[in-house]
Amino acid sequence: MSEESENSNSSSKPVQEELIARRGSASLAWRWFGFDKKDEQQTSPICRICRKQIAVKQSATTNLFHHLRTTHKTQFEEYERLRAEQNSTAATSTTSYFPEDHTGELIAQGLKDALSSWSLDDKRMVCMTTDSGANVVSALRINNWQRLPCFGHRLHIAIERSMRDPRIGRALGVCKKVVAAFSNSWKKKKALAKVTVSYVTPVLSLFNNDVLAVQSDDTDLTKDIKRSILTYLNSKFAGDNVVELLGMASTLDPRFKHRYNKDEQILAIESALKAELMALGNEEDQQAATEAAASHSTTAVPEEEGTTSDSETLPAKKKKKSFGSYFKKTQQANRVEESLQTAVEKEMQSYLMIPEIDSDTDPLSWWKAQEVNFPRIGKLARKYLCIPASSSPSERAFSTGGNVVTCQRASLKPEAVDRLVFLSHNMKKKISQRNSWPL
Repeated sequence: MSEESENSNSSSKPVQEELIARRGSASLAWRWFGFDKKDEQQTSPICRICRKQIAVKQSATTNLFHHLRTTHKTQFEEYERLRAEQNSTAATSTTSYFPEDHTGELIAQGLKDALSSWSLDDKRMVCMTTDSGANVVSALRINNWQRLPCFGHRLHIAIERSMRDPRIGRALGVCKKVVAAFSNSWKKKKALAKVTVSYVTPVLSLFNNDVLAVQSDDTDLTKDIKRSILTYLNSKFAGDNVVELLGMASTLDPRFKHRYNKDEQILAIESALKAELMALGNEEDQQAATEAAASHSTTAVPEEEGTTSDSETLPAKKKKKSFGSYFKKTQQANRVEESLQTAVEKEMQSYLMIPEIDSDTDPLSWWKAQEVNFPRIGKLARKYLCIPASSSPSERAFSTGGNVVTCQRASLKPEAVDRLVFLSHNMKKKISQRNSWPL
């Protein structure tokens, strides 16, 4: 009887149907809410935890966050943590007072001073992304630093040059609306800020072979515009140093690897990567040897004359052997020392043989997970994948400075300007990011 009653009770419990995810929404709120299968218009969200239906207005998520915060505090704390990770974009660090003439020589020294103020070694400078200002280009040439042209500036100039035609006045208005979308949306700004140098070669290939490729049904005006944009962009990213930098960065991106590199460039790119990996390995070996010597010198304590150590007075205790120890081979006798060059080549070959990852995956997160399998290439990937493809974030800091230092506030001291720009630029990000959910 007891078994029958248990079976009847278990069968009487309603089976909860799986909820359908929200269509076309990237908000984190929908991790904890969904819709019934019968709700085709998706107008009545249901909590996945307590199965309570939440009243909302269209696609607003305010009530969803309120329900999480008041009813499911653990899930709301998890949401806040995920939100903080999602919004962890680069922030403006500092600004400097620069009263002298903006010549290449003075800017070069100012950039070195800026690195020195943060205790950064300028010899470890990988690359700097700048606009096309002659004084900035001259400053980097004086410091002998690698320079990457800002892709955003180059694309803007290329489109602007191609639009100098009276026949396309209406098209200019449409283009301005596209630019305005990035100016007024913090989400689009954040997505644009994540574009790194590894994207440049794939985007140029996409422009040349698909987006801006001349079609047979194009008008003469369309063909001229496409050719003008491509000619300008290809010429500005055609320098030997820039081509090598872009090729190495895209190869180290597990989403692209050699897919967009030209066949005649692949061998040179791999040779450059291997040479840098060898230099990195030699540097680590020297550092390890230095640290080992330093630790040995600090731990070694001279014994006084006439004294004996514990190892001399007490006989060493004989260690018992296990049955399995007889089948072990001594590592020193049987291990074949692998040279650094062989290890680098094997690691590079293994990395290039694995399939490319999904294009929406974060490459730095992938490298963090795969660092155990590719320890050397992982360090090199972090070095190159941190280079931004555009200098727009720093340009926005200049715009913020112009809004702070106005004609009515021309007597502000440099220290006050530094703090005001820091607060204005970074607090604006935080406020705009929180506008989509209640505080």
